[in-house]
Amino acid sequence: MTPWAVSIGAAVASFLLLVVVLELIRSRRLRERYALLWLL
Repeated sequence: MTPWAVSIGAAVASFLLLVVVLELIRSRRLRERYALLWLL
């Protein structure tokens, strides 16, 4: 079982990546068709 700090850190990092990708899509700097690659 992983330590709590590692689990929380990974969850925060993945959430921040999701927010950044969605913000890039919203500001039209990242096209929707490439966004799926970033989210994988």
